[in-house]
Order: sequence, then C-alpha cells, then structure tokens
Amino acid sequence: MGCRGGGCGVCKVHIVEGACQSLGPISRAHVSAEEEASGCVLACKIFPQSDLEVEVVGKMVRAIVAQQSASSDSGFTTTMKTNKPVEEK
Repeated sequence: MGCRGGGCGVCKVHIVEGACQSLGPISRAHVSAEEEASGCVLACKIFPQSDLEVEVVGKMVRAIVAQQSASSDSGFTTTMKTNKPVEEK
C-alpha cells in the first residue's frame, strides 16, 4: 500500500460508525457517488474525527487476510469483518 493519493483504490472502506473529514475529492474510478453516499470512502482521503468502525471492502482485503494468516502464531486475537472484493474487469 503506498499511493496515499486515492489513485489505486486499495484502501476502500465502508464507514460503519464514527465521523471523518474528507481530505479532498475521491476518485470516481474507485468509489462511485452512490457508494460514497452510502458511506464508502478511500481511507487515504479521510481524517478521523472520532473513533471509526470500518469494514474493508476494497483490494486491501487480500492483504489483511494474508497478514492475519502469517501472524496467526503471535498469541493475539484479531476480529475483523471483510467483504470479498469485487472482481475487476
């Protein structure tokens, strides 16, 4: 993960609870106006104004699942809800 400018869409999340401030326009290539209205944002383009509960919905799901598998022997318990990413055309 590294673009930090909204160009790759990897950090797409759905804000379940909490408040945030937009840091600029969101790429419509990755988040449609309808998705944004329902709470989807690019995490790199927001600043939290409270604690946030987010649901990972973008390409980052694969990286998180891989990281959890690799660190399963750490002794820590992690609970996370993710949605399967939509296959790109």
